[in-house]
Amino acid sequence: MKLFITMLSVLFLITGCGTSNQDSTNQGDSKKIEETEKAESKTRELTEEDKKFTEMFLAEDYENLITETVDLKTESQKNFYFLASSFKLEKEIPTKSYMIEGTDKVSNRGIQTDYKVIINNINKVTYLNEQIEDRVNQLKASAEEKEAHFAALAAEDEN
Repeated sequence: MKLFITMLSVLFLITGCGTSNQDSTNQGDSKKIEETEKAESKTRELTEEDKKFTEMFLAEDYENLITETVDLKTESQKNFYFLASSFKLEKEIPTKSYMIEGTDKVSNRGIQTDYKVIINNINKVTYLNEQIEDRVNQLKASAEEKEAHFAALAAEDEN
């Protein structure tokens, strides 16, 4: 009986190890695919649409850029829609009222949510051309920092 239990345990361990090894191999493959896609997207030729949207973006004409890209029909429209929405929201945050109705308290959770929206929109972008990459990366880093700050404040408020 002990021999049977021992053999069953060994069989179980061997099966478990084989599965986890296969999972880590699959994760490695998906990371390689992501890296390849990122490398390919960096070398993409700019279309006329990309150039037009880049000019609008650099001019900080976010409202018109959103209007022109809201259809989300092409990859460029999607990318620039998410970027323009992020930058527009980032400009609006200081002017928005986050007061909790009926109190004199500020909703740190509301501010945190807006920064989270900025981060999520930027993460949806599949291609950044060199002209705007630094600006977008700066906004993302800033938004991540502020989102963490307001998340901590919101957690304190809830306690």
